[in-house]
Amino acid sequence: MKVLLPLIASAGSILGCYLPPVEGVQLFRRDVLPLDSNRQILLAKDLLALAARPDALEDASQRRATAQLLALASNLDPSSATPSNLNRTFAAGEEDDIVASSDMGSALDNLSTVLVYLLGDDATREQKIIAELMLDPLAVVAPDLNIVSARQSGGESPRWHRVIAPMEKFEEQPEVDLPPPVEPEMANPGEEATEEETAKDELLQVADFQGEIIVPAILGERISNKEYLVHERLQPLTLIARLQKEQGKVDFPVGRDSKTLPPVRALVKENLERRYSPETIKRIQANFRLGKVDYLDRNGLTLALPMIILAEGFLSERQPLGNLVVLGALDSEGQIKAPKSPWQFLDLLLSNPSESPRRILISHELGPQMEALLTRQQEDFFFDNDVFQVKTLDDVFELAFEGAESEAARSALEQFAEIRRVGASKTTSVFVANPHVLARLGEARRTDPRMLSASLLEMRGSSNQPLNHSTEVLASLLQSALLPMSKLPYANSRHLEASKLEQIHSDCREALDPIARNVSLGDRKLYDQGLDLANRIRTLARAKERYDKEEFPSNESFHVSLFYSTFQAIQKEYFDFASEVAIILKQEPPADPALSSKK
Repeated sequence: MKVLLPLIASAGSILGCYLPPVEGVQLFRRDVLPLDSNRQILLAKDLLALAARPDALEDASQRRATAQLLALASNLDPSSATPSNLNRTFAAGEEDDIVASSDMGSALDNLSTVLVYLLGDDATREQKIIAELMLDPLAVVAPDLNIVSARQSGGESPRWHRVIAPMEKFEEQPEVDLPPPVEPEMANPGEEATEEETAKDELLQVADFQGEIIVPAILGERISNKEYLVHERLQPLTLIARLQKEQGKVDFPVGRDSKTLPPVRALVKENLERRYSPETIKRIQANFRLGKVDYLDRNGLTLALPMIILAEGFLSERQPLGNLVVLGALDSEGQIKAPKSPWQFLDLLLSNPSESPRRILISHELGPQMEALLTRQQEDFFFDNDVFQVKTLDDVFELAFEGAESEAARSALEQFAEIRRVGASKTTSVFVANPHVLARLGEARRTDPRMLSASLLEMRGSSNQPLNHSTEVLASLLQSALLPMSKLPYANSRHLEASKLEQIHSDCREALDPIARNVSLGDRKLYDQGLDLANRIRTLARAKERYDKEEFPSNESFHVSLFYSTFQAIQKEYFDFASEVAIILKQEPPADPALSSKK
């Protein structure tokens, strides 16, 4: 049964300078390897031999490569305990000779032979992905190996983001001299402290804090002066915080777009001020980190919610649950709203599997999108996770920290855990249709109506799920599907590249095509508008390709004329389509691209 992971929140504790890989995440499919199970076990032993090399913990790059080698070995031979044992040993900062007697030269020869085969002309796409995963750590461990030096890499495989911490986490951490704890002022003998003074004294003793939440986000990364990549991935958001005696300072992640982070900062500050005194807020010394990436405008205000959870954890001396998931946009009154273009985050989190249940807190405004997962036959999401809808920060804080749940939530969780245990090996859609299971789901729903896992599986078991997407959900899906082209109508047409236009067309069609099967007759026109827009981009790409081949292009040229006329048509059609979608979703209308772009 498929298990899905959107957004994990956990306490980020660094064990030495070596961070073990996340266990239980499948990096690749073993069945596509051209090796039988015995050969795969031998290959795992070769990787273990490299992981136990003398310089395995020498510096940050070597430590990270070691973690990658052990993750690969664990994927190849899941029954072996050696990778886990080595991870524990390295995390403690110790060397190990468990497999040190293995011949590294022989191991490298064996790996080279396998890689040559995996990168051959007849290799499948999945086999080549596996080869790239193996080459990433070998580029550090054995850079002079022929097959490594001949590699033309476009960067590290994105599959590592789910398993291996970023490089900066493996860097040496300097010792920080902490000031002595502030002693609370004692009341005069015979006098009892007031409630305000007691609260202040407790706050003065808040311990230094380090916590981490993995957020689904769209991030930018500067590769070179000419290359800027945009990633859609799960990224660790870290908070390191303490209370100063006097004035503190809060550092936020870097945002490439100046419109992005100021409102996020304001929301975090406003909501903290509603819960804590201004004197406390001004003394916070905190550093929120997202790594060496830019937080882009497409994310909207979604970063504020994980930030406020980490901040509340610091000030209330609690760690967020290790299996926590949140998706929503925080407002200034502590309400949890739906984020703009929610499907970009939902699809991102749905595509990142995990093997254990997560507690997922979803804005109550995303109810229609949650029902749409049933329409898309993705009911496993609700079976494999404890999904709750939340309206306010009070809901979030009740469900985000261990032991803070109400009696109703705790009871509903226990009831649903029993349902999951019984149905673990069964097909979800068939299992929840059983009358006895339906009755138990109804009981869990009535115990805590916020538990979407129970209510929506009850809907699925009763066959009451919508067969087609509502107009609102369809508009939201189309908006997300066309996000890759959202900046195209506002671009300078002279700077467009045919290859990038082809990629935009491919990305849009990949997202649009699966939607078609659940579009009602009344909404077919809206869907066709989005589809026509995506197809226009292919026409634009082909016109640009021929335009670029002309030795002396002029405005009278057929291909030049076709390129500009198609670009202008895209501008108009996109504006009409985006305006209609904005009305349906009750969003601000888009700017007219014809008034803001250059030909």
